[in-house]
This record gives sequence, structure tokens and C-alpha cells, in this order.
Amino acid sequence: MNRLRLPFLCTLALGLAVVLAAATPARAASVSLPPALAGFPYKGCLSDAPLPGTSVRAEDGNNLNSYVANGQPSNMTMGFQSNSYWCLVGETLGYNNFSFTVQAYPWGTNGDGVGTTPLETYNVSISALLPKFILEGPSQGQVGTPFTTHAQAYTDPSSSLGWTASVAGGSLPPGLSLSGNGDITGTPTQAGTYSFTLEYTTTAVPWQTSARPRNGFTLTIGGSGGATPPPTPPATPPTPPATPPAAGPMTIQSSTPGPGVAYQPYTISWSVARGVSPVTFSVTAGALPPGLRLVAGGITGRPTKAGTYEFTVTAVDSRQVTATRTYTVTIQWPHLTLSPAVLAPAKIGKAYRARLYVGVGRKPFTFTLKKGSKLPPGLKLSADGLISGRVAGPAKTYRVRIAFSDVNGAPGEDVVVLRVAKAPTRRR
Repeated sequence: MNRLRLPFLCTLALGLAVVLAAATPARAASVSLPPALAGFPYKGCLSDAPLPGTSVRAEDGNNLNSYVANGQPSNMTMGFQSNSYWCLVGETLGYNNFSFTVQAYPWGTNGDGVGTTPLETYNVSISALLPKFILEGPSQGQVGTPFTTHAQAYTDPSSSLGWTASVAGGSLPPGLSLSGNGDITGTPTQAGTYSFTLEYTTTAVPWQTSARPRNGFTLTIGGSGGATPPPTPPATPPTPPATPPAAGPMTIQSSTPGPGVAYQPYTISWSVARGVSPVTFSVTAGALPPGLRLVAGGITGRPTKAGTYEFTVTAVDSRQVTATRTYTVTIQWPHLTLSPAVLAPAKIGKAYRARLYVGVGRKPFTFTLKKGSKLPPGLKLSADGLISGRVAGPAKTYRVRIAFSDVNGAPGEDVVVLRVAKAPTRRR
């Protein structure tokens, strides 16, 4: 056991005289330091002076004590700080619960600078937590459409530390703002992909000034919500052509349409050969995919239902000459995924709540457990995506497969991870 010696300076307040205190029998004091966050510098201190009855007074009026630490966490040391505190400093590497002792000795009572009998034994405990940062909600939005998501900081094991978030780099999409609890809300005003860094802090952890945890997030904002503006129709000559159209029948010319994806912009453009303007168009057989509409220069919009659709478009020019063309369009469902992929950890015997989100699709969504997949005992999944209950155990990591669909029937299936840990044992 290494013995670390440290004089503690205690300024006499209000001029009160302090008499020499004799060494008293050893006592034990339990001290719980604030939690540490793995990978971030930490400084947690004992009281700024020895506890009452544990100091001796030298001739110059200073309290002098020596301290010996034993069993402190790896990569962390107990040491003297400039403000006369006896502090645990360093970085933990993972999550764990630690306990160790610090003994206070009277200074110089046995000739070598350290007393033979400890005045006080500090039984010190500290929890080391692993940080996790999760975007709980969609990462994509649309210009002009209200948007809400949540950039949350968690710890493993779970601990309610009262995080406060602030933007430390990059920028949020224009029109969105961040609240201290991590909510990002507003109505986007400009399309683009925006990367930004959030800094998290909490009064429950004694951060070094330059070492508060940060995490990067990215949000993508698409063009204007709702229907996509129709394509510009072919220019119409102000006067009929001086020469009659070329010989041959009037035809509708366009490329063969490719497949589309529900909720994504989709367009078919066409032109008329050997017709005389103005030309009008109509669907004379079948039906367009839901969400698409007919315009002068083609078909445009955002499809809302997957399927294969066949329809016929008829063009009529100013001479009442007609042309028809039949189209077959396949619309696919988008790939839907759940977030967060890793849920906040749960503790046996503790109440638990977690919300599932789907980043693509149309609200409301419906959630169910896949056959053969189970949540930890005591938890249940509601149809609106809320996982709640009181965990009964056992402590392990669960991979839960969940099926879900949006209001139009777009299906999805994904796996989320939920770790169940034992509740900490109360110390007596």
C-alpha cells in the first residue's frame, strides 16, 4: 500500500481560536462520490478539510494530516488538489461500481511523518457509467412540414442525470431549434443534409471544463412537403405552325416509366408528335397510382400505396385528332426501420418506459411483436410503440424483433436491443 502524504490547510474563520485536538480512536465514514462517465476526465473530491475531530493543529495554526488510499479504480488516483481537496482524478474505462478506502492519519506522530493509528477511514464508493447517444425519432423531414425528433443522452447502466444539451458545432436545419432536454422541433425552411454536434452536461457529474461529452448527429431535410410541383409543360407556340404537321398519326412519346417508391417524388414526362396545339390529356382507362395526378406535360406527385397500376392516357389536339398510350407503373414500399436500435437499459424491479419511432412513412404507426420474439418479463409493447412495465428479470441482453406498419399499410420489421441489468444493491 502506497502512503500518500498531504498537508490540509484549513483557514481559521472569524478569528476563532482552535485548540490542539488529540488523536482520537479511528472512526469510519461512508462517502459516495458523484458518478464518473467512462472516457471523460473526472475529479471527485472528499470534504475540503478533515472531518471534525480528525485533525491536529501545528504551531502555525494549520491542520496537518496524512492520507493513504487503497484500492481506487484503475486509471484513477487519489491526490492533492490546489484547493486543498483530497480528490479522485483520472478516467474510467467502462461501467462498474467501485469501492475503496482512504485513511486519515495525524501527521508526524511516529517520526516518519505518518501517524501509526488512523484517525478516520473513509469508505468511498463511486459508479462509473458508459455514455450512449441516440436519436429518438426521425432523421428525415420535409421543408414546410412540422418536424420533431429527440437527441437523447443515456448511460449504461441507466441513470437519471438530468442532461442538458446545447449545440457545440455545425448547425441545425434552418427553422429548427434545440431545447435543453434534447428536443429538436420546428418547421424546416431549407432542404439539405445538416450535421451538427451536441454537447451534454449535468450538474450530477463534476466535469472538467473542456471534457464534457459530445456527439454528432445528422438530419436530412427534403424539398417542399406535399405534392411535388408539376413539371414545366412543353412550350406552346403562340400561333399555329405555318406548315401542317408531318405525315403520320399523332402519338404520345415518352420513355418507359421505371418503378417508384411510396412517399418519394415520382414523375412521367411526355410530348406529342404530329399534333397541333393546344393538346389536352386525360386518363381514359384504369387509374393512376394513389397520390399521383395528371398535368399538361405528364404525371407527377408522391405515390402513397404500393402496387402495380395500369392505365391509359388519351391526348386530343386542336383538330380533335386523338392518340393513346397505355402505361404500367409499379410502386414499391419504402424500407422502414425502427429507432432507436438500442433502447435505454432497464433495471430489474424498476419501472421502465421507452418509445419506438419510424423514420419513414405516414403516421399513425402500428407495432406488434413478431411471433416467437419476447420482451423481458414484465414489459409489454402497446400498438402505438410504447414499451412499458416493471422488469422482472432475468438480467441479460434481449434482441426483440418487432413488426410495424404505417397508416397506408407500408410494412416493416426490425430488431431492437434491450439490456436488462440488476438493480444496484443498497449499501448499509
